[in-house]
Amino acid sequence: MNRQRILLLLALLGVLPMLVVVLVVTRAESHGSASDPASRTYRCFLEGPETPQSAACQAAITVGGTQAVYDWNEVNIANANGQHRQLIPDGKLCSAGRDKYKGFDLPRADWPATTVQSGGAYTYKYKSTANHPGTFELYMTKAGFDPTQPLKWSDLDATPFKKVLNPPIVSGAYNIAINFPQRTGRHIVYAIWQRTDSAEAFYACSDVDFGGGPTTTPTTPTPGSCTNPAWSPAATYTGGNVVSHKGRNWKAKWWTQNEEPGTTGQWGVWSDQGAC
Repeated sequence: MNRQRILLLLALLGVLPMLVVVLVVTRAESHGSASDPASRTYRCFLEGPETPQSAACQAAITVGGTQAVYDWNEVNIANANGQHRQLIPDGKLCSAGRDKYKGFDLPRADWPATTVQSGGAYTYKYKSTANHPGTFELYMTKAGFDPTQPLKWSDLDATPFKKVLNPPIVSGAYNIAINFPQRTGRHIVYAIWQRTDSAEAFYACSDVDFGGGPTTTPTTPTPGSCTNPAWSPAATYTGGNVVSHKGRNWKAKWWTQNEEPGTTGQWGVWSDQGAC
């Protein structure tokens, strides 16, 4: 019996409407991420998966592709059930140990950061695309944290500086009143959202800058000093690959071979990422 006849039979039997309702309910999913201070995934999404502006987001997409950015609200473990430290290895906290999001584990000191005040009051916001009851735990990296090293569980304070059950939702985001710990320089707010109606948990890394930390003088690369691999007419590239060519960085939008960057035009395969 073909599909159309099966659906017709179900409709006649009065089963189809119930089946549709069941399908709709079972497809409902819980998603979200920190929006203020913005998580790495959400910030890169706001920059644009195809045309990220910051070097850190460009690097994350080079490593993990654009789909991870489009799915900014899905850094989760379906069966976490509170076993976060047992399930997520050191160095992979921002990706929750998922290979899809490995680009957001990159240890670097230039992730776009939100400027905040040491010890100051703040309304932490966690944007939700599907609401569920649950507990939020917010951890801060310890004083002296080095953002150029992979984030480990031991880099976080032993206890969250804020833990709250079912915070209020305002304008599509969970709002959590907090006071930041005393810190200087760059740090990471690590969020764990453990649902209480499911074993599923969500995770988010938000980069913040308290100021007063060590400063570095940015260097301006000169043409010809690009660090991305040089474009080769013999090589095959796929969407998200970044190359250097004639003093500029270029990112492939889709599969390509023997198409020289700078010659394909605005709507071509190569997207100009600026001088290097």
